[in-house]
Amino acid sequence: VFEDLYRDEKLVGVHADITDKDQSVTIPKIGTTAKDKKSGKQEMTVGKKVSLVDTVEYEGLQKGEKYVIKGTLIDKETGKPIEADGKPITAKKSFKAKAAKGKAEVVFTFDTEALAGKELVVFEELEDAKGNLIAEHKDVKDKKQTVTIPKKEEEKIKTVAGQLGELMSPKTGDESKVELAMLIALIALLAIIVSILAIMKKRKPDSQG
Repeated sequence: VFEDLYRDEKLVGVHADITDKDQSVTIPKIGTTAKDKKSGKQEMTVGKKVSLVDTVEYEGLQKGEKYVIKGTLIDKETGKPIEADGKPITAKKSFKAKAAKGKAEVVFTFDTEALAGKELVVFEELEDAKGNLIAEHKDVKDKKQTVTIPKKEEEKIKTVAGQLGELMSPKTGDESKVELAMLIALIALLAIIVSILAIMKKRKPDSQG
């Protein structure tokens, strides 16, 4: 902020020092990227206790000051918070800014089995040490903030596909078991095809709508 002081329309004082910290304010900004902690991908692992890591990139903070990031998981379809035991799934991270720009990680741990087939978006708020909201990132269309949880059928296909890969690669000395492995692999392949056809049949009405 530059200031001019006038008396009877005559300039009598000026304070225009661009390096003066007392004259300066910052407008903080944050952006986030959400990923499964185990796989590092935006497709979540299915399980009772799965961790999602949301990396928050910030800028415009004061070096050495304390801040708090508060996150909430949102159902992309409804725009409402995801709940567990009747309460929104949230997480927070307290940190001290080492520089004006930097990163901080917020970790959510929750049951993804109950959320199969959903897309989740992470909403984040940044507060100063006094609890004042100074920045937020709440864009339900932001792909970087979004993770998906595969349907149970898709998870089964992945498991069978993994087993198929192991069966098709017998260890040295197991040549006598190749024929059996090929037979089991064929059965597994048929199971995959049937599962894929079932999924396509379920999704077809949705695509037409």
